[in-house]
Amino acid sequence: MTTKKAVVSKIQILFTSHFETPECAFNFFDKDGNGTLNKKEIVKF
Repeated sequence: MTTKKAVVSKIQILFTSHFETPECAFNFFDKDGNGTLNKKEIVKF
């Protein structure tokens, strides 16, 4: 079973290796451009 700490660690690695800034990461997930993230946008990744 994956712990919350392990998931957060994987997210940090993803963000630092694929995105220059937190804003770039947010914009990648915010597919509809409305300034918020919903479950569907995150799950599709």
